[in-house]
Amino acid sequence: MKKFSTVAAFLAASFFVQAQNGATPELLDFPPNAEPGKCYAKCKIPAVFETQTERILVKPEGKRLKTIPAKYETQTFKVLAKEAYVVKKVIPATYKTTSEEVLVHEGTSKMKTIPETYETVSEKMLVAPAKTEWVKGKADANCLSANPEDCNVWCLKEVPAQYKTVYKRVLKTPAKYEEVKTEPVYKTVYTKVVDQPARVVEETIPAKYKTESRKVLVEPSKAVEEVVPAEYKTVTKRVMVSAETVGEWKEILCDSKLTSSKISQIQRALINAGYDVGSHGVDNVFGADTKRALTQYQKDNNLPVGNLNLETLKSLKVSY
Repeated sequence: MKKFSTVAAFLAASFFVQAQNGATPELLDFPPNAEPGKCYAKCKIPAVFETQTERILVKPEGKRLKTIPAKYETQTFKVLAKEAYVVKKVIPATYKTTSEEVLVHEGTSKMKTIPETYETVSEKMLVAPAKTEWVKGKADANCLSANPEDCNVWCLKEVPAQYKTVYKRVLKTPAKYEEVKTEPVYKTVYTKVVDQPARVVEETIPAKYKTESRKVLVEPSKAVEEVVPAEYKTVTKRVMVSAETVGEWKEILCDSKLTSSKISQIQRALINAGYDVGSHGVDNVFGADTKRALTQYQKDNNLPVGNLNLETLKSLKVSY
């Protein structure tokens, strides 16, 4: 906090002297095109390193004698275990079953009487024809006659015809005769007969062999000269590409804007990025642990080092 206040105060005083003496910021090595109300500082640009690998010869190529051992292989051989021989074998007779259809009962034929059939049918008969008749209705309530009979209402109504259902039994099919036949009856008779008579046959029993394994020399041992390739190892080293320098003027967060709320935002952003701001955690104090974490973050991300410059705040996604 003290460092930023000093820089900002120094800049403000310098601008005042320049204004008094008519000098420009470029002549006094101040940030060009500076705007009132903003603070600036020259931040360190960290050294840039790169990792380089180099292949180093450890042992040169050479020659050596190598003994190649003899080669053996296991081969299998077929060896006669028992010679072939002939045996006589009796094949017994085989039988089969034959079937035959035998008539048991001859079929018959006779005439059968089928009686007539009747059914009951219904028929509608007219009992009274349709007619019309007068029906007396309710008296007219608005009738003004003194004689009640004059107020009666008569309606002519249709009376439908009346029917009754009559049932009677009528012939449906007349009697008739038909021939009834019974099929002849057969049964199956099974008989066992000789299919193939017994016989004697000669059978040759084949020879039996067994397999034996033997170790056979395929190639004798020998000595050959072989080339021993050179041995190398890869060495990795960190080489500085550019040294640490003081860079251009950078706009920084003014002391007046470095509030406790802003400090807590910076501390949370550093913690989220994996940097330790101290055992106190987010305490809204821009102390030594927080400054150390901020400097390390700037170095790791190739940012200007030394102040709360706007590039660092943008990288941490902290509003300014």
